[in-house]
Amino acid sequence: MSVLNLKAISKSYQDGEEERTILDKLDLQVSAGEFVAILGPSGSGKSTLLSIAGALLSADSGEIYLDGEKVGSQKEWTKLRREKIGFIFQNHQLLPFLTIAEQLDMIGKFSKRFSKTEVKQRQEALLAELGIADCAKKYPKQLSGGQKQRAAIARAFLNQPSLILADEPTASLDASRGRQVAELIRQEVKERQTAVVMVTHDERILDVVDTVYRLENAKLVKVNN
Repeated sequence: MSVLNLKAISKSYQDGEEERTILDKLDLQVSAGEFVAILGPSGSGKSTLLSIAGALLSADSGEIYLDGEKVGSQKEWTKLRREKIGFIFQNHQLLPFLTIAEQLDMIGKFSKRFSKTEVKQRQEALLAELGIADCAKKYPKQLSGGQKQRAAIARAFLNQPSLILADEPTASLDASRGRQVAELIRQEVKERQTAVVMVTHDERILDVVDTVYRLENAKLVKVNN
């Protein structure tokens, strides 16, 4: 089943006196349980593509479908992100003044998809699966870089989103921890049948993903993987 379907997405920016096209009628389809990686040099448009897919930025033209439904006006975006999309960032973006459990509770409260009891159950299950059950009552400053990124993964998956968008999730980690994080994302993808799109420079982890694309000349080119 197709979770994310981008059709003929285009995006241009003004660069001095010139207009620069970074996405040119780009198509992408991602299925449930599929882990997709997108490679490309800095400035190629990877993060822009992720922002458009995540209802954070408007495309100049094209259509976006999530779970078979067309993504509509910006008025719907906040609800869509809250209920259907999870984000994993390069620098985890955990709130320093809340424990990991409190941060996950807050995400569950905003979503309103699950009861308080269900949120707690999902929280405990995710932290256990990710190997950081003992970190629930700790603050981010008490965690290692790898533990923080695992907590960010738990946050992204908590509300059982259809789509996870990961922006360089291993960039701030060493090779061993980076691979561990990629493998944990894959584990959750397969377990929960979520679709994941990850933009990355880290070619050492590409054997963990299902499908690899390169963003070249404003187009996505599939790479044999």
